[in-house]
Amino acid sequence: MIHRFTHSFGSITSVVIVFLVLGYVYLVHDRWRHEMDDERKAAQNELDLLASLVKNDLQQGNYQHTSELLQHWGGADPQVQVLQLSAENGFVLSQYKSADTKKSDQVISSNVVIAYSYTGNATLSLQKDLDVVHAHIRIFAMQLGGAVLLIGVMLGSVARLLSLYRKETLHLQQLAVRLHEANAALSSEVVHRNQLEQDKERMLSILEATTDLVGMADPQGNIIYLNQAGRSMVGVNDWKFNAVQLQDFHPPWARNIVINEGLPAAAQLGSWTGEIALLDANGNELQVSQLILGHKDTQNKVLYYSTIIRDITRIRAAEDALKNVNMELEVRVLQRTEEAVAAMEQAKRANEAKSEFLSRMSHELRTPMNAILGFGQLLKQNKNNNLDADDIDCIDEILKGGQHLLNLINEVLDLSRIESGNMKLTMEGVEFNELVDECIALIRPLADQNGITLSIPGKATPVMVFADRVRLKQVMLNLLSNAVKYNRECGTVELSCQAKENRYRIFVSDTGSGIPLAMQHRVYDPFDRLNADVGQVDGTGIGLSLVKRLVELMGGEVGFSSVEGEGSCFFIELNIAHELPQTKTESMPTVLPGSLDHEHNVLYVEDNPANLRLVSSVLRKIHGIHFYDAHNATLAMEMIRAHNFDLILLDVYFAGAADGYDILRKLRSDPITKSIPVVAVSADATPVNIDRGLKAGFDEYLTKPINIDQFSEIVVKLIHDREQGGMRA
Repeated sequence: MIHRFTHSFGSITSVVIVFLVLGYVYLVHDRWRHEMDDERKAAQNELDLLASLVKNDLQQGNYQHTSELLQHWGGADPQVQVLQLSAENGFVLSQYKSADTKKSDQVISSNVVIAYSYTGNATLSLQKDLDVVHAHIRIFAMQLGGAVLLIGVMLGSVARLLSLYRKETLHLQQLAVRLHEANAALSSEVVHRNQLEQDKERMLSILEATTDLVGMADPQGNIIYLNQAGRSMVGVNDWKFNAVQLQDFHPPWARNIVINEGLPAAAQLGSWTGEIALLDANGNELQVSQLILGHKDTQNKVLYYSTIIRDITRIRAAEDALKNVNMELEVRVLQRTEEAVAAMEQAKRANEAKSEFLSRMSHELRTPMNAILGFGQLLKQNKNNNLDADDIDCIDEILKGGQHLLNLINEVLDLSRIESGNMKLTMEGVEFNELVDECIALIRPLADQNGITLSIPGKATPVMVFADRVRLKQVMLNLLSNAVKYNRECGTVELSCQAKENRYRIFVSDTGSGIPLAMQHRVYDPFDRLNADVGQVDGTGIGLSLVKRLVELMGGEVGFSSVEGEGSCFFIELNIAHELPQTKTESMPTVLPGSLDHEHNVLYVEDNPANLRLVSSVLRKIHGIHFYDAHNATLAMEMIRAHNFDLILLDVYFAGAADGYDILRKLRSDPITKSIPVVAVSADATPVNIDRGLKAGFDEYLTKPINIDQFSEIVVKLIHDREQGGMRA
C-alpha cells in the first residue's frame, strides 16, 4: 500500500512541476511578446514619420535631403537599404549606399525598405533588428535552461527522496510483516499451549474417571502416574511413588511374564497384550487383561511405557456362566431338535395316515353310494313302466339323499385336502362366459323348482380368468346354489361382473333373508350353517368355507355384504388372463349309448357284489355287449387268456395280493392284450390317484358313484373306437 502511495505521489509531483515550468515559459513569452509589440509600434510610428518626409523629398527630387534624413535616422551605421524604387516604366533607381566608404559596398540589410512607385506612393516596412530578437531568445533560452536545470535538480532530489522513502517504507513494511508473523506465531503458540493444557486436563479427567487401571512408567519401569481406578485396584492412596514399579503389584508368576515378555515386546514392537493377574489391596489375585505400550523418540529409544489393565474377573465368571448356559442350551436344543424331528416324523406319518384315511374313506363311502345311486338311477329309468308315482317319488328321495351324502363326502374330502396341502390345482386361462353358461344350465332346474328367476344383466365381454377350471366351476355352483336355496319364494338371483385393471370380480346376489350382523363373522366357518339347519334347506355348512379356500388357492379374493331381510351379495375376484382360449370343436358321438353294431365282450373286475350287479345291469341294457365279471385278479387273468375282450373295467383296489395296477401292468406288457382299452372304476376320487391312474396307462378313470349315462357313453365310445381301428398301438 505504501509503495502504491509513493508511486502516486511521484506521478502527481512530476505533473505539478511540468505545469509550473509551462506556466513560467508562458509568462516569459507573453512578457517578451508585449515588449516586442511596444517596440514595433514605436518603430512603426517613427517609420511613418520618416516615410512622409522621404515621400515629400522624393516627390520634389530633393535626394540630398533624403540622404541626410536617412543618415540621420540610421546613425553612423544606419544599416538601411533601398531595395527597390519602381516606376511605371520599370526604371529602377540605383541603391542607396552609406557615406561610410568602408560600408558603401555593403547592402543595408535590415532596418528600412522603401518602395517607390511612379504614382508617388511609398511604403516603408520595418523588421526588428535580429540581434534584439536573438538577444531575447538567448535570454529566454538561458532562463528556460536554468528553469529546466532547476527542474531536473528538483526532480532528481525528489526522485532520490522518493527512492529513499520507498526503501524506508519497504523496510518498515518488512518489519511490520515480520512483527505480524511473530505476533501470529506467538498467539498460535499461546493457543496451542492452552489447547495442550486443556487436552491434558481433559485427558487426566478421562483417565481419572475410567474404571480401568491406567498407568505410566519410565524406561526403568518406575511408576510416574497411576489413575484413581488403578490406585483403588492395587490398594494405594498416593499416586506419587518413589522407585515403585508396576510389576511389583503382580504376583510372581505374572511379574515374570511382564518383565520377560511384556516390556521387551512393547520396547521392540510397540505393544503387548496378555491375560495375567494383579494383586489387590488384600493380596488376592485379580484376573486382568493388560496392554503395554512403548513410546519412543525419533532415535527409536523408549521414552516411557504406558499400560491399561482391565479387571476381567467378573467377565470370566460371566463367560464361564454363559458357557455353562450354552452347554445347557445345546443339550436342550439337541433335545428339542430330536423332539422336533420326532414330531415331524409323527406329523408326516399322521399326514400319510390322513391321506390314507381319506383314500380309504373315499373308497368305503363311495362304494355303497355307488350301489345306492346306481340302482336308484336304474329304477328311475323304469323302462318297463311298472312303477307308480309314489314309487318314482321314493326313488327321487333315494337319489336326493344319496346325492346329498355324495356332495358331503366330496366337500369334506376337498376341505381335508386343502388343509393338508394336498390340493393340486391346474391353473390356466378359463373363458368365464362359457363356464357361466354351463353353471346356469345346471342350476336352472333347481331355480325353476323353487320359482327363482336367474338374471344375468347384459352378456359380459369375453374374458379369461386365471384359475383351475374344475374348481372355479365348483365355486360358482356353490355360490349359485346357495343363492337359490336361501332365497325367498319367487325371488331373484343376479350374476354380474366387473373388470378393474388386471382383476375380474364376479358378484352373485340374492333377495333372500340375509345374514344377521351378529353371525356374519361365522360365514366361512366349516359346518356352521348359521341356524339354517333348523329349517328345511339341505346343506352341509362346508360350501362357503370351501369357496373361500379354493379362491384363495387360485390367487383370488372372496367377500360379501348382507342386509338382514333384504338379501346377500357374495363376490369372488380373480386375476385376468390376457389370452383367450381357442374355440374347442366338440366331436359328436358316432354311436349313441345303448347300441352297438356287433357283439362285444366286456370284463368287469370287482370284489363288491353290489357294484358287480349294478354294472352288470347297466351294460346288459346296451345292445351287443356280453358281460363277464371276476371278483379277484387271478380269476381275471384266467378269463382274459380264455376270452377275447373288447373292453376291461378294473376296480383299482380290491381284496387280494394283487390290485388293478398289477393287472394293468400285465395287460400292457403282453402283446396280445396291450391294445385292449382298460377303464379304472374306483371309489378313490382324489386328484392325486386319478392322475396316477391316467399316467399308469388307464384309458379312462371313472369315480364311484358312477353316472350311468356318462358311464354307458364312455363304454360304447371305447368299444367303437377299437372297432374302427382307433385302438391302442
